Amino acid sequence: MMHIRPPQPDPEPMMDINTTPLIDVMLVLLVMLIITIPTAWQSTELNIKTGAPQAAAAPTIQIRVNAQGQWLWNGSLLTERDQLIDKLQTLAQQRPTPAIALQPDPQAPYAQVLVVLAQAQQLGLTQLGIQP
Repeated sequence: MMHIRPPQPDPEPMMDINTTPLIDVMLVLLVMLIITIPTAWQSTELNIKTGAPQAAAAPTIQIRVNAQGQWLWNGSLLTERDQLIDKLQTLAQQRPTPAIALQPDPQAPYAQVLVVLAQAQQLGLTQLGIQP
């Protein structure tokens, strides 16, 4: 004998939300957030003076170190280290303190350049720039 089943009702549609695409989107957003957070935390602090501009600053002193390791103070040759130190001490006593532009030759001995940097730091000369 043949067994006949009653007809099955149509299957009901699935009423649940498919969350897989939502999870994928959230993971992408999380990765983007993780990548961008470190750049948002990096900052540079600038001390910008406000108020009236100051009077004209003292002239810039040019100190060059040539390939032979000799110092040139505004173009005039200094033969001894003591001469350099004396001139830097004179600069440190001036108000306003002049800026120093240090121009080492690419072939200059590093020790001679370091003498200028160390003496300037020791005397409290903070307006020092190194030019190529």
